[in-house]
Amino acid sequence: MNFLKSSVGTSMLVAAVALTLPVSCAKQADHDHMQHDHKDHDGMSHHHHDAASDESSAVMAHSYSDAVKQMQARMTSLDAIMKSGKYDEVHNDSEAIRKLCGSLGELAAAQNSPVPKDKVKEVTDTATELSAAARSFHSASHDEDLPQVKEHYAHMKRLVDSLAQYVRS
Repeated sequence: MNFLKSSVGTSMLVAAVALTLPVSCAKQADHDHMQHDHKDHDGMSHHHHDAASDESSAVMAHSYSDAVKQMQARMTSLDAIMKSGKYDEVHNDSEAIRKLCGSLGELAAAQNSPVPKDKVKEVTDTATELSAAARSFHSASHDEDLPQVKEHYAHMKRLVDSLAQYVRS
């Protein structure tokens, strides 16, 4: 009987690894394709994914309002970076916005959320679009493609503003 229990336990572990590993590897591949060197990457564990690291469980915000306020602060920081012309410094803010996007649907659907229940899917879709825009912004910044950087930043700003409409002041 112990063999059966351990076999079931092993099967569950293998299933969990099989479900999370492709996501982790895909996220790592997204980042690895950049081939850029940042001193601020040293010691950042979120770049080294393994089967046990599930970023979606590491919620960085306590509520929908908190997540949106953090996104707004990150956008302000990105604006300052853009004005300074130091495009290689966008990484941390871009990645933080993407992580926050990953938890936004769940936070929007939470019982204490200010988002109306019939708007949760719209918010989730907007968060997905924002995450993609942040990835494109990050990539364009490293390529120093200024027109694309400005276009992606403006798109991100519109999306964050759209998400902020549900935040109580």
